[in-house]
Amino acid sequence: MTPFRPAGDGALRYRVRFDAAPFANVSFWDEGREEILFHLSLRAAKRIAAVNARRGGAWGQERRVPFAPPQGEAEVEIAFDGPRIRVIVDGAPLFELEGGFADLEAIAAVGHQGGILAGSLAPLGTVTLGVTDVMVLEAHGAAPGVLARAGGLALPLGPPEAPGG
Repeated sequence: MTPFRPAGDGALRYRVRFDAAPFANVSFWDEGREEILFHLSLRAAKRIAAVNARRGGAWGQERRVPFAPPQGEAEVEIAFDGPRIRVIVDGAPLFELEGGFADLEAIAAVGHQGGILAGSLAPLGTVTLGVTDVMVLEAHGAAPGVLARAGGLALPLGPPEAPGG
């Protein structure tokens, strides 16, 4: 799962290939990773696109539209504009939804399954990304105060010492 927080006008763009898998699912989770606040499922074999949410462990009513899966790769964009959500495939609108999805401002992470190409997730607009893993660097033999912590990373405060110094 990748940290992702749309800040009013954030979006997520990614690439899919349906020859890799017959579906492409993207789920936007809350902070506790318990609720799916918005879910998009592109189902090539069934030729439908569906959106939904999962609250309290139960899926809500799916909203479906016909979907003609493209040949080869396709670019998908999910744009959050306040309470409105737009889903665009290869530049053409697929869904435009307003209402029915509560707490979109509480989105904290995105997860995906299926034919989404590795490394293709790209946040757009105003989003806040977080660090999923914390890395701590150790400085052996450094003077006190040489390291600072920022965002879970240890960073040097000054220039490195010359060799042999």
